[in-house]
Order: sequence, then C-alpha cells, then structure tokens
Amino acid sequence: MASGVRTLSSLHNGQHNRTAPNDGLGHAPNQMSLHFLDLPVDILALILAPLLIQDGPIPLCPCGSTGSNDKDSKGDSGISINPVPILLIHPAIYAIATPLFYEGNVFVLDLRLKHGLHARSYLDEQAEEDALDRREGFNYDDVIIRRRREALALEGSLRRIRSLEIKILKLRGWIDARIVPLVRDMIVRGNLAELTVKIYSSGGHTAGGTRAQAAREGSIFTRPPLAGVLSLLSDPYLRTARLWVSATAGGAWEPFRTATASADLVQIDWASIVKQLDPEGRQVAVLRDGGKANVAR
Repeated sequence: MASGVRTLSSLHNGQHNRTAPNDGLGHAPNQMSLHFLDLPVDILALILAPLLIQDGPIPLCPCGSTGSNDKDSKGDSGISINPVPILLIHPAIYAIATPLFYEGNVFVLDLRLKHGLHARSYLDEQAEEDALDRREGFNYDDVIIRRRREALALEGSLRRIRSLEIKILKLRGWIDARIVPLVRDMIVRGNLAELTVKIYSSGGHTAGGTRAQAAREGSIFTRPPLAGVLSLLSDPYLRTARLWVSATAGGAWEPFRTATASADLVQIDWASIVKQLDPEGRQVAVLRDGGKANVAR
C-alpha cells in the first residue's frame, strides 16, 4: 500500500526513479497523499451514484410507500436508499450528491386509493395552516423548522426533482386545486423536465351513443382536472411529457390512442388534443420573465 502511494507521489513530482526515505511506517516524510475529496467531481459522482440512485421510483406520498394497497406493498417501503448520511459527510459531497439524488431518481406521486387520501388530506391541512400563518403574520422561514417535514410540503426539495410520474385513478376536482399548482411550480420554478401522467380509470368507455353523449365525453378535455393536466403536459419547459390512460378507456380518448401500449395502459397523443382544442396555442402562451416561464391562463 505504501509503495503504491509513493508511486503516486513520485509521478506527481516527476521523480520516477527516486525512492524517498520512510518514517518506519512505510510513509515518506514529505509525501503527498491522495484525499477522497481531491478526486475529480466526475469520479466522485460515479462513486456516489450507486448509493443515491435506486432502480424503482421514490414515493412522494406522506406514507412513504409505493404500493396502491396493502397487498401491492409486500413490505416495500418504496425507498431502498438513505441519502441523509451521505449528504451530511461534507459540504463538497453535499453539493455533488444533492443533484445526483434529485435528478437521477424518478419520483412518483400516486393519487390512487389510500395514497390519494393521504395526499389530499395532507395538502388540505397544509393549505389551512398556510392560510392561518398568513393571517397571523408568520414568516415562512419562521415556521419551516416547526413543521413541513414531509416532501409534499418542502418546495425546495420538490423543485429539485427532474423526473415525476403521477398516477391517477379518478379525475377529481381536488387534483386540479392541489396537485396541478404543485406540479406547475415544480416546472416553472424548479428543475422538472420529465413528466408522465397515468390515468387508470376507464371513464368514457361506451362506444356509439348519441351526439349529446359524445359532446359530453369530448368536454372532459376542457374541464378540470383534465384541462389542468393537459396544461402541465404542454408546458414548453418540459423535455418529455407522456400521457397514458386505461386500455379499456374509449369514447373521447379513442381518436388519440397511439400504438404504444402496456398491459393495462395505452399512450395518448395529448399534443393532438391540445392542438384540436387550441389551434393557435393561446391557452398555453408563455410569458418569459427573467428566463423563467409564467403560464398565462
């Protein structure tokens, strides 16, 4: 081990054939040692990546699970890594590890079944507390230590996320009131660049029907929360935006189905929906302000 260190030191000093005297422990007195933090940032990132990036998605639900029900969970906590000890090693490691964790992992916001109840109740509670804080004159920085430990309330953490997947069972009004603004903030003020929305409900599956029924089905694209979801997918700051719906869904979805499909879902050409509803692109006009976007509604 000592001879290996001497070789690194001698190469650094351009002394390939000189062997420095040692101190009895195999170390040269003036020998240059290689510290972990002296490694190039790219090398450090390669070392840290397996400790910070997992194969499966990381849940944003307050319960911390990815299973849609107890049977699906199978004891899986949803996250198999613990980034905190690594982030606390050293400020230099924190600067490298933070983007690795938030940009290297896929995060999932599951709004189905129990997760939908968890997310809705938590976000409703947070909205009430925020309103109370504003009435009482609390500064956000004053209360951040008192509460806001769950990921859904940590705007700084949410804005670091690069890839997000949203799973929806039923298109409910609270999704438009709570989730759409949350995700829009992640895009406009954060780093969110990849968004995938999966809708598992099979609404509008009836084929044929009257013209009035067809009109009602077609209007789902202009009503919340689907109108808000489409506005998120059309944000120009997203590099990748995908929409999947149940394979049994028909009706208004039928003309926009693509050949890409999985066992339960089929991919939808959401851009064609937006173009049909808004040929001139007025509803997703972007006002540039200091390099960031504000979506005009």
